[in-house]
Amino acid sequence: MLNYYEILDVDHNASYKKIREQFRRKAKQIHPDVSRKSKQEAEEAMRLLLLAYRVLSNPQKRRSYDEEFRRKGFKKEFNYREFLKSHPDDLNLQSRLVFYDILNGFPEEALNLYERLVKQPGFKLEDYLEYGDFMDCSFLIAEEFEKQKQYLKAFRLFKKIYQFESNKPYFHHFAEEIIDRLRLIVTTKLQQLLGPEELISILEELLYLNFPEKDKAIFCKKIAEIYSRQGNRAQAQEYLRRGLCYDKKLPGTKKLSLKIGLA
Repeated sequence: MLNYYEILDVDHNASYKKIREQFRRKAKQIHPDVSRKSKQEAEEAMRLLLLAYRVLSNPQKRRSYDEEFRRKGFKKEFNYREFLKSHPDDLNLQSRLVFYDILNGFPEEALNLYERLVKQPGFKLEDYLEYGDFMDCSFLIAEEFEKQKQYLKAFRLFKKIYQFESNKPYFHHFAEEIIDRLRLIVTTKLQQLLGPEELISILEELLYLNFPEKDKAIFCKKIAEIYSRQGNRAQAQEYLRRGLCYDKKLPGTKKLSLKIGLA
């Protein structure tokens, strides 16, 4: 008998929301368009994933499945989380605990443990998780930071993921979502939290990433606006020129150009 809970990587008491989230996450990983496996293997994995989701997302089918599961005498599951928690000095297991908790509805515990780990000298999560697990874990941690309005931490982690993605693609066409998150955090959230010099530094960091040129143009314009408010016309002109080099049709530049004296 197939264990649909293992296929979806959820606990037996997982909520419908968790089952749906896990289905979407795993579908992104194993979809034949992005999987590194053969087309036949990827299609079979996708078929099983869909089958597991259709059963566990339907309350009536899930009850019937659970009854059959118990009737066939499956042993009580090994408590993986308690096992991980029982080894607080093992960085490998603690890294896996971060991933387990962020996947299975313990976001606060995952963030607290993650922050304790990264404070240890030389600790890097990527050294203790397989590449795919590291990328998924980091994305979910960054997403949780964003939900909790810890925008600078979210920015740093999304940026790190994007740099890894640029060097060794994992998310592939889903990497666009990372760009969207970074763009949104910098152009809306961090503007309200950081001083002008800090914000300029953050925007300049993005200019060195492999972002679309239209995004770089917007970042340059943001920097130009900050320098303009500071009365630094020379720097404002320089960055606005750079922005227009990236995008000649950069919107909203006419008023700024007049203000800083850029022909």
